[in-house]
Amino acid sequence: MKRLRLLFFSSLFLVAGIVSCNDKNKTNNKTSDNNSETAKTVPKPTENVEEFRLIDSKTVEELNLLITSKKINSEEDIMREYSPEDKTAEGDYSYVIKQINTSDSNSVIISLLEDGINDDSIKARKVIMTLIRKDGRFVVKQIKESYKCWKERGHENWSSAFCM
Repeated sequence: MKRLRLLFFSSLFLVAGIVSCNDKNKTNNKTSDNNSETAKTVPKPTENVEEFRLIDSKTVEELNLLITSKKINSEEDIMREYSPEDKTAEGDYSYVIKQINTSDSNSVIISLLEDGINDDSIKARKVIMTLIRKDGRFVVKQIKESYKCWKERGHENWSSAFCM
């Protein structure tokens, strides 16, 4: 479990570095051609844009190995294995897991909304996990995450960008 967390946080820092480098190259360019103006649209900070960051396949593979070795067969327990509830959290902390209905009977989507996180930068985290049934057990197919930052610690809307 410690190795999975270390890998998770290492991946977070790597992606944060890549995202911050890409953000420096983005501009709000306007060009004029034959009296028509074309603008590259960048969402305003007040718009509610929801973006997700895809979790790397190695983390998903390690989670699937844990599911097999621990014989976890509950969708909620799989989410808890990936992102455990903070039992020591204080204040307005919430940890809510929901199942999202799909039309495919072999596929399950689980969401986790964790809010009031005991962190100096991340206020809330949303995790969407896609599971498939394979040989009578669940296998994680995909995990994606989105974050909200505390005031003055970055974006306050859902985004794949890391908080400061």
